Amino acid sequence: MVISRIGRIIEVRQKKKEEKEKELKEIKQAIEKTKEEIRETGKEYERRYRELLCGPIDGCDFNVIRDYLYSLEIKEKELIERLNLLVGKAEKLGEELLFLHREIKKLEKLKERAILEKKREESRRAQKIIDDIALRSKEA
Repeated sequence: MVISRIGRIIEVRQKKKEEKEKELKEIKQAIEKTKEEIRETGKEYERRYRELLCGPIDGCDFNVIRDYLYSLEIKEKELIERLNLLVGKAEKLGEELLFLHREIKKLEKLKERAILEKKREESRRAQKIIDDIALRSKEA
């Protein structure tokens, strides 16, 4: 009974570990996507900045490009904040996965010990029965 309970706990922990691994994989993909967006925003900023410096621009175009550059700066800051948040989540999930892995290992060792103890107990019972039979046969 104890063995089956431990086995069930192990199953639940493994399922939880698989869910966390899947979540970590999704977060890593989101991190890569965010990094790519940051690179693209930086490239766009550089391209527009060079366009601003290239040649004569009237006041209206200057204001539009300046405002666009400002919006790119804001977007880049937001992306960096999102990246930091995702990295934090990934680190936390990594710690949780490590904890779950250790817990599963401990539970598996506990289950092995319980199985071994059960086998020993069965062996003792069998030996006791054999000893009783041997004593009865000597008495008869």
